[in-house]
Amino acid sequence: MGPISEKSIRKHGESKNKLPVRVSTPHPGVDDDDQCLTVQHLCQTIEQHTNIQPHAQKIIYRGRTLFKTFNPKDPCLKKSLSSLGIKNGDRIMVFGKPEADELMKVLDQHQARIDEICLLCRDMVDKIAKEPGAVEEWKKQRKFFMSQSEYSMQELTRLDATPGDLSKRQDYKARRKALVNRLLENISMCDKQVSRLDTSIQQAEGGGKS
Repeated sequence: MGPISEKSIRKHGESKNKLPVRVSTPHPGVDDDDQCLTVQHLCQTIEQHTNIQPHAQKIIYRGRTLFKTFNPKDPCLKKSLSSLGIKNGDRIMVFGKPEADELMKVLDQHQARIDEICLLCRDMVDKIAKEPGAVEEWKKQRKFFMSQSEYSMQELTRLDATPGDLSKRQDYKARRKALVNRLLENISMCDKQVSRLDTSIQQAEGGGKS
């Protein structure tokens, strides 16, 4: 393996970033493809840094597209970067939309519903603190918290159906986990309220019978 040189990629889109790509320098008499990164390796590196899937990438070098459609069997993907004339410090333009952006939009929808559920529950807790009410009101409150707990469980099921193993997108994983924790906390709070109201109702009705 020869010494390592660096080439940089500039990703064009919402932001411009230089991404380091380490490429081996070939030695005379040694197969170039055995030492240098290929176009396919380049696609994989771009995916690691930008989360743009290879099939969604459009890579341009000096006005020329490196491949039309990503297909692992395409001979173009087996070509080494050096054989294409790519030199140290050259700029490669990459166009594409990160896959996880669509998933973030899905999380936005989940968060909107979760915000609404949690806000309703918090408002009810505040109302109870100010106006304790009596048995009939407690029964309505109990029914409310049971329904909100059920809504939270349904939302948790929907959220659980979204991809959870995106090792390259820690921001997505962290946000998804935070939403799951919010739902679990809300379910726990609703269950505690139901249990408290059950006790209050039983004591009030039991006391009335005696």
